[in-house]
Amino acid sequence: MLILDSERPLFYGFQWAKKIEKESAIFKVDNFNKDTLGVNEHFIYKMSRLGVMISVLSPICLFWAGFRWEWLVACLIVHRFLLWGHSMCLHTYFSHGAFKAKRWFQFFMGCVGTMAHLGSLNAYAGIHVNVHHPNADKDGDAHSPIHGFWHAFIAWRYKEHFTNPEGVKPVRVKSVYNWVDPRFKNYPEIRFLWRYGFQMQNLSFPLAYLLGMVLEYYFPAHITAMAFFVYIKCLPCLAVQLGLLSINVMGHSDWFGYKSFDSDDNSRNSFIAFLIWGSTCFHNNHHMFPKSARTGLSFWETCFDFDYLGLKVLEKFGVVWGIIEPSKERIEKEREQYRVAENKELYIDLDSAA
Repeated sequence: MLILDSERPLFYGFQWAKKIEKESAIFKVDNFNKDTLGVNEHFIYKMSRLGVMISVLSPICLFWAGFRWEWLVACLIVHRFLLWGHSMCLHTYFSHGAFKAKRWFQFFMGCVGTMAHLGSLNAYAGIHVNVHHPNADKDGDAHSPIHGFWHAFIAWRYKEHFTNPEGVKPVRVKSVYNWVDPRFKNYPEIRFLWRYGFQMQNLSFPLAYLLGMVLEYYFPAHITAMAFFVYIKCLPCLAVQLGLLSINVMGHSDWFGYKSFDSDDNSRNSFIAFLIWGSTCFHNNHHMFPKSARTGLSFWETCFDFDYLGLKVLEKFGVVWGIIEPSKERIEKEREQYRVAENKELYIDLDSAA
């Protein structure tokens, strides 16, 4: 069973009750590189919580911001852009390396992914690829609903550490923020985002309000500083946060969506979840083919896989290349194996009932 230590209240995260010895960490020890990042892991762990706190509390400002339909439309547009920052940038590219990109576009994706407020580039990738995928819905998974709804939704972000699958030594959550992906360590601009990602996220809140003040000064009839702050910054940030956190619950629960493959976990696909998850809504497909840039593997799924469709357009212009996707033969083979296994299980259940 996954052992979680030093649990905190939901909105706690700025002080430690005790220190964890560095020798206790077993998460990719060779890839801890403070010299490369030049940051203090304890400091950035605290910084990472500040942006979450601000975005969660931001709806309170709606009482002062007011409401206009054009503000809501702008909010939804920004939300979709940040959602792309998660699904395409943080997830498909920086975590799974499902395609290659021009250096300028790589940096652009890094900036958008950072502004999605889902952790720094290396922190997100470190947890997702090295902790979640190898242990999905098993002991060692950082945020599986098998350990409870509330834990999978948000409480896991306020734990000090969790054990590896063998239950030997604890993996310190804050140590993941110092993990270095060797693919990007020779890019100074990406190292900059690694080092200052959380600071950029938190500073973007007051900067957004200042920009709103400037816009209110020049266009007082169309926007206010508070409205800009709430609808362009806070609410899109909160929506992306809730979308990601809900993937951990609904995307890995038996009662939600459908399965197309036996991915050895509880991952699910859902068309409805496209509204809040983007192209990661076909989560079972992704867990079956994690390195694939394409998550929609049927005709109708592909129609909703905007990330993949956008990549194919960018590929025509030479911005990206080397897009990874499974062959049709592999897809059909895995799908047929799952159908056969499901039918066998159904027959066994019917025989048992008889």
